[in-house]
Amino acid sequence: FVLNKRNTKQLALKNLLVEEKHKEITDSINYAKLIQQSLLASKLMLDKNLKDYFILYKPKDIVSGDFYWATETNNGFLMACVDCTGHGVPGAFMSLIGKENLDKAATISSSPKQILNLLNLGVKKSLNQNENNTNKDGMDIALININYLADGKTKVNYAGANRSLLIIRKNNSIVEEIKSTKSAIGGFTSNEQVFDETEIILDKGDLIFMTTDGYADQFGYEKNKKMTTKKFKEFLLDNKNIQIPDIKNNLENFFTNFKGKLDQVDDVLVIGIRV
Repeated sequence: FVLNKRNTKQLALKNLLVEEKHKEITDSINYAKLIQQSLLASKLMLDKNLKDYFILYKPKDIVSGDFYWATETNNGFLMACVDCTGHGVPGAFMSLIGKENLDKAATISSSPKQILNLLNLGVKKSLNQNENNTNKDGMDIALININYLADGKTKVNYAGANRSLLIIRKNNSIVEEIKSTKSAIGGFTSNEQVFDETEIILDKGDLIFMTTDGYADQFGYEKNKKMTTKKFKEFLLDNKNIQIPDIKNNLENFFTNFKGKLDQVDDVLVIGIRV
């Protein structure tokens, strides 16, 4: 009886220590979340440079391996949708490396393909990735440069590393997909990797979307199958004629209902812009 009492006390003490340690770690990660959020493109800058847009940002854990980035240049407004290796704390560390190297690259060039080349070199250097280093961490990215033209049209230059650009023109019922270069940033990607750049002219009211793979890769509660990119595109088409804030709300609700009681499998980031 005395032994049982002592064991119960010891167990209670251990549980208390575990709870305290868990709280310390959670508090620490919550603080890291504040730091990470402060490094995302500011609403002030986005509102100034984009006419009509939304950002659906749902980290799987407290901090995220997905992030969005933007900056003003003398030759257009740059915006990126980035998916780093991993999620949670490791992903968040990678996002810091990504942001720092994007900032540096944008001081040298405003061309999306050149920025991706510089980003690739920068990430590999930051992580000391070479023939002798087996670290394969990196990131996928869709990057655009937006220039509003005098005739009311908008010029968009796009380059991507494993992340496409989706376009829905206001008078069309298809989703155009501008394919990315099939290569990641960093990891085993060669220093000499060249990224393709595409120029698109859009009319007022046309929509562009950039997304990480988290939305389409989510498993559904009812059939335990992935949502798929096909379903994601169909959903965007169905919602193309409504207001931008409503598209965001519908995307979020659809995701939540589809997921049901299942866990979110990855970080989610969807950016929509109506020019």
